[in-house]
Amino acid sequence: MVESEDGQFSLGINNSTALKSYYDFKNLCGDQILTSYAKSSISNINESKEKFEFAVISNALKQSVTAYQVKLLIETNKEILGVTDSKYQLTDEEYGKLTGKSITALSDVKTMMNEIINNRGKGQQQGSSGGGGGSSSFGTVSISEPANETTKINTLPFNDIENFDWANDSIEYLYSKGKGN
Repeated sequence: MVESEDGQFSLGINNSTALKSYYDFKNLCGDQILTSYAKSSISNINESKEKFEFAVISNALKQSVTAYQVKLLIETNKEILGVTDSKYQLTDEEYGKLTGKSITALSDVKTMMNEIINNRGKGQQQGSSGGGGGSSSFGTVSISEPANETTKINTLPFNDIENFDWANDSIEYLYSKGKGN
């Protein structure tokens, strides 16, 4: 019923951005989404839409394994989640902190994002780095890493891609679409 246009209209979900996310995450957790939605107590069409949105976002977030998946989910549903302000733009590393998280309400996502934003720079020191020609930049530098070296943590379930950094974004994308094993 969720996949037919008539069904989407009768359930009141035809104009929800969560419907796009359902299709984005269908291969990863479509059964969990539909089961969660089917178990919901629904008394009217507005409640149906709210329960569907929660089922999609909560299950997709819980099953996400990459920062890309979390970013895709949040960017698609930013109006539903109330995170349209530019302050909610997170880095890939920050999106990665939300992978696999469980929520009990959609507002939990905004709360977790606010915690990440409020903790920016804590546990890190401010410093400057510069290079020839007199140019310099000022930014946040991790204490445990050299200032000009970035380490990307592989959160994918593959153990043979560490030497292919140039392909990580494409691999994450394909994996989020269920196209890898």
